Amino acid sequence: GGGMMGGAEAGGSDISSTQMPGTAHDIVCEFIVEATKVGMEVDITGVLRKDVDTEATERLARLLLSVGPKFKKRRMVRWR
Repeated sequence: GGGMMGGAEAGGSDISSTQMPGTAHDIVCEFIVEATKVGMEVDITGVLRKDVDTEATERLARLLLSVGPKFKKRRMVRWR
């Protein structure tokens, strides 16, 4: 469920000009959840950098992938 904020439906002329910070992240998270719900196998890849909170990323990945019918214990993030 849910959709994007802004755009012509909300009175804006261009959806990209009305997005708030974090909206793209929310859209990606929603896409992952919806794909997982319908049984698609989803891989999440993270880039190992010193400014990346790997524990928070792993928690988010577990949350996003746990809605699927095939949820199993596995590595949630493929780190590069």
